[in-house]
Amino acid sequence: MFKLSRGVLCACTCLLIAASQSQAFDIETKSEIESLKRRIDKLEGEAPREEKPFSIAALGRRLTFWGLVEIEAFYNKTEGRPESSDVIVATAQLAADLRITDNIGGHIVFLHEEDQTDLDVDEANIIIYCPKKFGGGTSGLIAGKFYLPFGNFSTNMITDPLTLDLGETNNTALVLNWKNETISANLGFFNGDADVRDDHDNIDSFVFSVDMNLGKNIAYGVSLISDLAESDLGLVDTGPPNQYTSDTPAGSAYIHLVFGQFAIIGEHVGALDEFNQEVIDPNGDLTGDKPWAINLGAAISITEQFGAAVRFEKADDFRNDMNRYGATVSYGIIDGAIVALEYLLTDPDNGDMSHTFTTQLAFKF
Repeated sequence: MFKLSRGVLCACTCLLIAASQSQAFDIETKSEIESLKRRIDKLEGEAPREEKPFSIAALGRRLTFWGLVEIEAFYNKTEGRPESSDVIVATAQLAADLRITDNIGGHIVFLHEEDQTDLDVDEANIIIYCPKKFGGGTSGLIAGKFYLPFGNFSTNMITDPLTLDLGETNNTALVLNWKNETISANLGFFNGDADVRDDHDNIDSFVFSVDMNLGKNIAYGVSLISDLAESDLGLVDTGPPNQYTSDTPAGSAYIHLVFGQFAIIGEHVGALDEFNQEVIDPNGDLTGDKPWAINLGAAISITEQFGAAVRFEKADDFRNDMNRYGATVSYGIIDGAIVALEYLLTDPDNGDMSHTFTTQLAFKF
């Protein structure tokens, strides 16, 4: 099991802040909110414009606010069960970015999701920008609570992909990033919430990712996390003393292809080892000891404002080993806002087939 010494942390931090001139550093958020924001940007229906967000500038400091509101209405029919429908606030997000100097900034996000999250601090972190190039690229450090760089989870649909449900991980961590025009690499360390038997309360979990961008048409990447139990799988008995006998590492691989107005997404997320049976909740999402999920999607921009997408997903040892098929149409009604309609057919191996229609109105500001 990997353990990070205090000396290594100090050395990494000193390396990042040692010089004097800054360059930008970003770690791409892997959350579903980022996917929605990208869909809105594509469907705004206007030429790109210079952004002028609300900001407060004083004593050389700049504070920028932004957010996202997402309202959904759905209808679900599961065979052999009563129909259900509702209107919900799927997402209410408010974020602030503070740029203190050219070398350091802060980021905080508050998130509300009806029936899931009352109002939480979803992200809160400090970003240190590396002043000089290292190995032909730029580097930096992000420290705090955020979505770890494991998986990609991009989608052109309303509903989150099964890959995100399986692998998305939000935790407090330290992540080192290095990137140039083609490659972006992340290496992070954190004290996970799931500890194996006889483990100690240490920084002994890690995440690693490499992303490649070959121009505007091809992007692909791989990532690794030391324990898939750190995602929200609903496992039981993973806090000491416990029956969790060994970490369960997981890997992810994705590819994005763009051909003019067409785009293709493919991703696989899965455990690289087996969970021991004692921690699998018989009433939870994990229905086997080595879960994996795939997401295959295609999208087309029919006009500047109108787009459509289809998706096929499959899971094994997860969510009743379901196959899921879907289609979505989206329309950019005004700058920063879209309306979308989605149909999903869910066909689990160990359950009843269901049909879900969802309408979404989303606004980014």
